[in-house]
Amino acid sequence: MGRPKSRRAPRTTLSIRVSERERKQIEEKAAVTGMAASAYIRTMALEGENVDITIHENRQKLMHELSAIGNNINQIARMANTN
Repeated sequence: MGRPKSRRAPRTTLSIRVSERERKQIEEKAAVTGMAASAYIRTMALEGENVDITIHENRQKLMHELSAIGNNINQIARMANTN
């Protein structure tokens, strides 16, 4: 048996030509938003507005806080298991 078929609609490819400088700019802007370049271009083309980067900034803060909480839990577990 093979893998079950995906329920997502099939995707098609759309190619565009850009200079190396433009490609770098697109990739940098996409990275700032936390999106892949293709998702960034799709959002810009379809919605016609800048992508909100506050989501990415908030995600970074949340990941840092989650990491600190995880470290605290590990320390508690280590202390509980030492006896």
